[in-house]
Amino acid sequence: MYAGLVNEVKSLGEFRILGEDGRRILLTSSSIPHGRFPGKVYRKLMVAGKPDLAESLRSIGAGKIYPRFALQPEESYAMKNELEKNSAGEKPVYIFRVKQGYALCEPFEDSSSQFSNEQTI
Repeated sequence: MYAGLVNEVKSLGEFRILGEDGRRILLTSSSIPHGRFPGKVYRKLMVAGKPDLAESLRSIGAGKIYPRFALQPEESYAMKNELEKNSAGEKPVYIFRVKQGYALCEPFEDSSSQFSNEQTI
């Protein structure tokens, strides 16, 4: 989600900022945004620390990996390739850097559902 749209988003639901990196702002909520949300919606699968990242991805059945945080292109490809090499699942997983480590998320398509415990990012 682009930083200039934060005020517009406030009318769509209850959110708190989970992280930001200059290019994107990561919001979290216990419910799916209603209305026309100006960004992509993901479901948080888990949060993992760097030492546990590869094992956590395996445990959730990750297949394709998409790092979504500031990295040099060559670092991003190296990380993606290394993590995908060790993952045997089918699920596309988007990785966001947060204070606690990495939020592992999957794209969320159905905006009519509700999640508890801040499952949407």
